[in-house]
Amino acid sequence: MQYTTLGKTGLKVSRLGFGCMRLPMKEGRIVRELAIPMLHRAKELGVNYFDTAVGYCNQDSQRCLGEALEGMRDQVIVSTKNGHYNKKDERGWWKNLEDSLERLRTDYIDIYNFHGLRWQAYADHVQGPGGQLEWMLRAKEQGMIRHICCSFHDTAENLKKLASTGHFDSVTLQYNILDQSNESAFEHVVKKCGMGITVMGPVGGGRLGGESDEIRKMLKGAKSVPEVALRFVLSNPYVSIALSGMDAMEQVAENIKVASRRTPMSTVEHRRVKSILTRFRKLSELYCTGCNYCMPCPTGVNISGSFMALNQDRVYGLKAHAKRTYDWLRGGQAVHCMACGKCEPKCPQNIEIIKQLRETVRTFDDAYGHVVARLKPMGLKSFKASRGKWSATLNAKLEVRNLSDQPVEVAARFGAGAEVKPKEGTVKLDAFGVASQKLVIECASNGGANVVDTAAAVEGGEKVELSGAAFSVVFAPPARKSGAKVPRSAIPVELCSKEQLATGTSRVLANHGATCRFAYDDDALFLSARVKDDLATGRGGRQGDRLELCIDARPPARFGRNGSDPKVFRIDFSAPGGGDSVRISKPRGVDATGIACRTRVTADGYSITAAIPWSLLGLSKTARRHVGLDVCLQSHDRRGKQNVQMYWTGGESDGRPDRFGHLFLTV
Repeated sequence: MQYTTLGKTGLKVSRLGFGCMRLPMKEGRIVRELAIPMLHRAKELGVNYFDTAVGYCNQDSQRCLGEALEGMRDQVIVSTKNGHYNKKDERGWWKNLEDSLERLRTDYIDIYNFHGLRWQAYADHVQGPGGQLEWMLRAKEQGMIRHICCSFHDTAENLKKLASTGHFDSVTLQYNILDQSNESAFEHVVKKCGMGITVMGPVGGGRLGGESDEIRKMLKGAKSVPEVALRFVLSNPYVSIALSGMDAMEQVAENIKVASRRTPMSTVEHRRVKSILTRFRKLSELYCTGCNYCMPCPTGVNISGSFMALNQDRVYGLKAHAKRTYDWLRGGQAVHCMACGKCEPKCPQNIEIIKQLRETVRTFDDAYGHVVARLKPMGLKSFKASRGKWSATLNAKLEVRNLSDQPVEVAARFGAGAEVKPKEGTVKLDAFGVASQKLVIECASNGGANVVDTAAAVEGGEKVELSGAAFSVVFAPPARKSGAKVPRSAIPVELCSKEQLATGTSRVLANHGATCRFAYDDDALFLSARVKDDLATGRGGRQGDRLELCIDARPPARFGRNGSDPKVFRIDFSAPGGGDSVRISKPRGVDATGIACRTRVTADGYSITAAIPWSLLGLSKTARRHVGLDVCLQSHDRRGKQNVQMYWTGGESDGRPDRFGHLFLTV
């Protein structure tokens, strides 16, 4: 094993560090009989740097590492992190530190990091009087920690700014063959500021764990892609440690062998790899630079994300990872392109975006060769209500796409769930052709039911799939005065194990459910929800139970897949808690403090009342009559593992919810 000095810490550290984020797991817990021998073997072969964090491996990583290192604590260097960014809650920060010491079975932590520090978090919570840096310094004075450091997820320029503060002894950051964005700051961090650099994700967080002839052949004699990736990182003169997340004994042996090379790469080899990577980068830019000038897509396609997957396959040869990248896009996949052409004039590189998206579908999408159709409501035409019963007429649209290279002829046929006009129609489609048909749907409460399903099927072609084969519609009356509570007469959205798309065992699902009522006035949209929940204790942060509300604030013609459109809001109401329990996870950067929210514990769960200002959603008075809505209930067990997920509206694609419900506000 090769060793070096970690910046201002003065610590002699192994060039390979053991990242304890990917230890083998089963049923939400680390498998001790597999993980601990790996940790011991790494220690025997010279690894002395072990990195973990509170949330790793369902909050089990610190405990496992503490068990493994018992009796040899003075022979190793332990790094962990505190991601509690709230300078108003000093008690929470100290509890985080004390819990880490207890789990790690130690009296001190060698490398204590601000977890995932960004410049904005530093400015808001860390620096200045009353900032969290003062708590770090106090913990150091008390001997609880030895070195103040940070892990980092931000731009290279902000990395320079953080390093220049002089507060940190080392930094843990992302750097690998696929992501060299931080490299421009390395010289400043090490030479000017005296810090050490620890690299996380040298194998790209698993992206470089598969096969790729293109990458393996960069180095003559290299036996695997991970070997090339690790040698590339260790050959950078400014890098002290490469952290590898290992989940098998074979990986431990292979990585230690690489880290034991006195010279990871010769000057000639390094120059060759850099030259090839420059050529790869230029080749990938022929497909897309990721500038996102083409966005937003009206149908929610993540264009640059789709092209990223294509680049990983075509340029780097990472076929398995490229497929996973594409699958992770979910509602933003290329398969949802309607060939409207609005993106292509915006592209500064003049990429034939539609053509390339079709190639992405051919390469990755399981729907290639299918005909897919989508039924979606477009707006409320008329509405009548009396004594709890109602009837309505909706405008809707049937969209049909041929995702094959052969022309097809298909027809939509509707069931008896509601009256649809026209009843059926035949559509002819060219290869990768798109067509749409306007429909009128008449529906009613049907004996007191509040949700109407309209069944449909598409016939023709070899393979036909219809997403949104049934959709649900709910109508909510307005609140009578500003700030009024949501009236009991508001039609409820019911979440329960039988009607909705749900995951979890029948036993666990029986203990969960929700009834949500919606109303509005000129100022806000109101939510009132009663949630049935077992309120398992011992969970923290984002792993608590939550009711997730997605609001589609786009015009009705664009309702549906949310993609990455900034007019789609995802609001999480965690339970139980007050205003601090509200978080807007999408779009990023939107402040949730304007949402008036109250939660309280009930006999069998908790309740939520909230007022979401129209100003937050950016909706005009006219646009408020049509709001797309999706409700999801998520719960976690005592180990922090999600055990329940329920969606309102049913309908699914590959086990995932496929569309929004639609809440029409009557005036």
